[in-house]
Order: sequence, then C-alpha cells, then structure tokens
Amino acid sequence: MSRQAMPLADRFWRHVDRRGADECWPWKASTNDGYGDFHTHSGIRQAHRVAWELTHGPIPPGMVVCHHCDNRACCNAKRHLFLGTQSDNIHDAATKGRMARGELNSSAKLTEADVVEIRCRRTAGEAVNVLARKFRVTRHSVTNAVSRRTWRHVP
Repeated sequence: MSRQAMPLADRFWRHVDRRGADECWPWKASTNDGYGDFHTHSGIRQAHRVAWELTHGPIPPGMVVCHHCDNRACCNAKRHLFLGTQSDNIHDAATKGRMARGELNSSAKLTEADVVEIRCRRTAGEAVNVLARKFRVTRHSVTNAVSRRTWRHVP
C-alpha cells in the first residue's frame, strides 16, 4: 500500500513508540524544536496535536494541547496530553519552572546589568526614548523594565 493510500491514523501511529499506558510515547520521525512534525496533504502538523485529534476528536477553537510530562515529542494523548488555553499552558510552564526568564530567554535583548542601569538612569531622570535608543530596544521595553512588568526578578 502506498503512503498516500494508507489511512492517516495508520500512517501516523507507525511513527510513535507506543510504550506502557503511563509512559511517554515519543514521536520517532522528524521534529522541530522538540515537537514531532507530521506531514499531511495539507501541510506539516504538530504530532501531539494529531495524536489528540485521533484519540479525542477535534481541538476546540482557542484551545491548545499541553503536555503533563513536559516531553514535547510525547504523543500519549490518553495520559500525558490535556487541553487548555494558551494562558493555562503558560501557567503550567511557570508552575513547573520551565519559563526561561531574563537573559535565559532566547528573545531577550537586554541583560540583567542593562536593566539595572536602565532603572538607575531612569530614576535619575533620563528620558525613556533616550534609554530605548541607547539600549536598542523599544520605549515599551524600557517602560516595562522600569515598572517591573518585566524583569521582576532583577533587584
């Protein structure tokens, strides 16, 4: 049977290492940032989302598929995956200590030393737009750092 003629579920599950009921079921094919990539006729889908849909049905609008096990490649939809909002997913990550904050966040443009300097200079009266230019960030980033909406962990 050709790949195209094989039912989607059969084609999907042959790429999953289905272990014991309580264990992670890792995706064995290609991945992107740790998440399994499943190639369909309509494009590439995340494997854990396909596992959820094959096991439980469609994912409701506004919901994401989260991992209890924190293993991005896991496709055990019965025991390790759950539905939640993006806010639930972020809260789950923060509760488990998985949120990269400060300089550990790959998107960070400032260092902790920069934040300390920005706060000191702003307290001394330096303008937000001047600080934004100096540190090559937006005015919004400077304002958030100074008001501690971001970088709260920096004294």
